[in-house]
Amino acid sequence: MRKIFTLLFFCTLFTGALSAQDVRYVDEVFSDAVKILQNQPYSVNITVVTGAPALDTLLFDLYAPLGDTCTSRPLAIVLHTGTFLPRGLLSPTGDKDDYANQQISERLAKRGYVAASVQYRVGWNPIAPQDTVRRSTIINAAYRSIQDLYAFIRFAHLSVEEFGNPYHIDTSRIAVFGIGTGGFVGLNAAVLQQEEIYIDKFTNPSGKPMIDTNLVGDLHGIKPAAINIPNHVGYNDDFQFVFGLDGAVGDSSWMEDGLSVPMAVGGTVTHPTTPFGINPITGEIDCELPVFVVGGQYVVDIGGSACLIKKANELGINNPLKKGTYDDPVSEEIRSNPNTFGQEHLWAINLPGPQTGPWEYWDSTFWKMIPSPLGGSIHSQAIVTNPDMSLDKANRYIDTALWFFSPRAYVALKLSELVCSCEGVEPDPSIKLITDFECQRNFTFGAGNDRLTIINNPDPDPNNTSEKVGSYSDPTHDSFAALCAVSSDSIDLSVFNVFKVDVNGPAIGVPFLLKLEGGTSPGKEVWVNTAASDSWETLTADFSSEACANHTRVCIFPNGGVDSPDEATYLLDNLRFEASGTECITSLLYPEIATLDISPNPVSGILYIRNPGEAKYITVVNILGQKLMDLKTNHQDIVWMDLSQLDTGIYMIGGYDSQGKLVASARIMKN
Repeated sequence: MRKIFTLLFFCTLFTGALSAQDVRYVDEVFSDAVKILQNQPYSVNITVVTGAPALDTLLFDLYAPLGDTCTSRPLAIVLHTGTFLPRGLLSPTGDKDDYANQQISERLAKRGYVAASVQYRVGWNPIAPQDTVRRSTIINAAYRSIQDLYAFIRFAHLSVEEFGNPYHIDTSRIAVFGIGTGGFVGLNAAVLQQEEIYIDKFTNPSGKPMIDTNLVGDLHGIKPAAINIPNHVGYNDDFQFVFGLDGAVGDSSWMEDGLSVPMAVGGTVTHPTTPFGINPITGEIDCELPVFVVGGQYVVDIGGSACLIKKANELGINNPLKKGTYDDPVSEEIRSNPNTFGQEHLWAINLPGPQTGPWEYWDSTFWKMIPSPLGGSIHSQAIVTNPDMSLDKANRYIDTALWFFSPRAYVALKLSELVCSCEGVEPDPSIKLITDFECQRNFTFGAGNDRLTIINNPDPDPNNTSEKVGSYSDPTHDSFAALCAVSSDSIDLSVFNVFKVDVNGPAIGVPFLLKLEGGTSPGKEVWVNTAASDSWETLTADFSSEACANHTRVCIFPNGGVDSPDEATYLLDNLRFEASGTECITSLLYPEIATLDISPNPVSGILYIRNPGEAKYITVVNILGQKLMDLKTNHQDIVWMDLSQLDTGIYMIGGYDSQGKLVASARIMKN
């Protein structure tokens, strides 16, 4: 009890300290309400909970700060607990609207995140008499949940790239916050590669792997299989940081520097089913300790919290977190616990007796009325491992978890680079802006992105007063290293076809190659030289001859053609296209209806549609104008339709308002 009291004291102290500092993404800088979108679909896949495989629509709830002017915010994916079983079967928790999920998502949103509380598929056989069946079914449940996590991340990218970023998220800054079983999902996704699943502990006595990709598909869920429907294939599904509460990984050998994601964890030292990672005999950190199900039946040996962090720190997986200091009172108090073994980024939670999930809370009145298959009620079974469950207890541990998570996510996601003082900033209609490294970032970066960082402008002058600029490190002995801004579609050069970039370089006369690449047209090069050193100037490339060309990226080659033995740093800002007076005219312009945003196209099964706002109904018609399908939108931002039963061909899809007026349409190619 002393430890809990002390931690609460420091949490209270830390609250005041953060309020004084007012650091976005660490503090709750938005003190009141958050916007909530409920029951938004992100994936359709096959569940086994029903016994026979059946389609399941997976949903998420979205939390975002009201009144926020940021158009690009980090995304936190909050994954619920539940032992890979439906809520209400054995436990009062296990879905996206659990109390802990709601509170964590709200508090992250108040810090400036967009938080998504996400469902994933569950279902396994914890009461099978054979341990190999228990092991096989739980590793398959974990595998499917990882597929769903990847599907949601791809959905987030789809919403940005195809639907105009309605949630205002930065998909290069994604953190996973896993609670209990959700910690298993996030942590395993952070370390596991496809080929690593085929190890002895996850192989049947017959020698056949417990994961059958013909049945369940690949780890990322992008290949069709008997019980896997690919969702949002072709979009990125990376994330940059994971935090797990009472999580573990199937095998610590899966952790590799360069492939695993930086992590922090919190674990209950006396957890009755999931090992924290301390060998009860030696008292040392152990990466092979047993996990049990209710009733004490053995499932498999796994790597718990202490093991995870020890290896993440030793292997260099957590090197990105070294840029932080973590001298806040909560980290200092947590660090003093001997069960952390001196490991940074580990929160060892000391509780009296076997306990689980001190951050959990449920409606005891309701769950006392629901019988448990283990005897008594769902509440009476759950309260055994959370004996003093209360709102106060849950909130204290939720607060501490967020204070531990926030500064580490701040470093891992490079949140110091983000600028949110963008209220009132409007696009300049006289230019087509690629990026200003501040409020308007309209293209992504491909090649060279690993050598680009966003920093405070170290040399502001009358030619450039920006707060943030890009810092590009030109590598040694690479005469044509480049930084490329990439468009998801062909760059529209029909009017804006003079490329300009503000540069601050180390010397006069440095050659720059500015080049249009990609697409179906031949590349176009323009060479220019710097005329200044250590001050801002504008370099210009006239691409007006490419007004009707097809290109998908514009590349900057600092020190182009020079094989330099020394690394050089160039500051870049305001990458943009301006009008030259030369335009591409391909056809007469006629007034037309708005284009409905859809993906994918061509489509073979599930089609996702962004609601343009006014649409109440979505309708699919054939080329004869015959209505084949329709859907009521129910005020959802993004909806889906299953077109798998349609014949191959071309169809029209339209969005209609409440008066029956067509407000947007698109043409679909059905495979």
